[in-house]
Amino acid sequence: MRSAAAAGNPVWRGLIYCLLHFVVLFGASTGVFADEFRPAMLDINEREDGWVDVTWKVPVRQNKTVDVTPVLP
Repeated sequence: MRSAAAAGNPVWRGLIYCLLHFVVLFGASTGVFADEFRPAMLDINEREDGWVDVTWKVPVRQNKTVDVTPVLP
């Protein structure tokens, strides 16, 4: 007597097909990497006497700053 899987039962074939796809998709996948995002902050405030206060903060990671400098007119 043959088993249901050996007989080519469509339910078993579908299950094996889904399992095979699962193994291929998740077993062969590698890690996903993205660019690092470290935003800087530029804060410009105008005072009542017409002067402007500019605050520039750069991100710091592992005690290293990003070499970015704002150019003001």
